[in-house]
Amino acid sequence: MNRTFFNRQQIFAMGFVCLLILSFSYHAQAKVSVVSMFADHMVLQRQMSVPVWG
Repeated sequence: MNRTFFNRQQIFAMGFVCLLILSFSYHAQAKVSVVSMFADHMVLQRQMSVPVWG
């Protein structure tokens, strides 16, 4: 009983779709930066709690 789940054309189509997904995901980049509230020269007071949400 020699069964194949996918024929050659289906395997080629799945490979092509995977290649397309990988090529599009390569160009998707996130420009992540820290909010200016956490930048240099930030002033905090001693013994005071700093609430941060997010």
